[in-house]
Amino acid sequence: DAWRFNPGRMRDYTPAYAMVAIEHDFAPSGAGDVPVPPAARAILRLLEKKPAEIATIAELDRPLKSISRRPPVYPTALLDVGQPGAATIEFFVDKNGDAQLPRIVTSTAPEFGYAAAQAIATWRFEPPMKAGKAVIVRAQIPLEFTPREEGAKGR
Repeated sequence: DAWRFNPGRMRDYTPAYAMVAIEHDFAPSGAGDVPVPPAARAILRLLEKKPAEIATIAELDRPLKSISRRPPVYPTALLDVGQPGAATIEFFVDKNGDAQLPRIVTSTAPEFGYAAAQAIATWRFEPPMKAGKAVIVRAQIPLEFTPREEGAKGR
């Protein structure tokens, strides 16, 4: 949604329409165009075999503290409409403090959910701690979008 392209041009440099197609292979093995990072794979294995080892926010020694939190970009597809929106995203924070595996829980439009998940995938936190040890924690955050702002705000 946030990609920008230079306009197509003819040999004499006059503007021309151009069609672009990009294919991504979302293979479950993680070996496609969009590989699953090792930290995310570890979380997926833990969810499958030992889900009780994933901490909740309430179990942490201290609240999650963000180090880097890029705001979501308001979806360009909705700029003409100018509607406000919201999305709730569930994600995991790994032992290094990186946000992993963002998942759209709810969204008022698919574009808002996608924009929120893309932003959260770049977030970093201080490593979550439980009983003095770094742990993986499951978190959820609501985000609101307004057309007058660049991005969204977490509640």
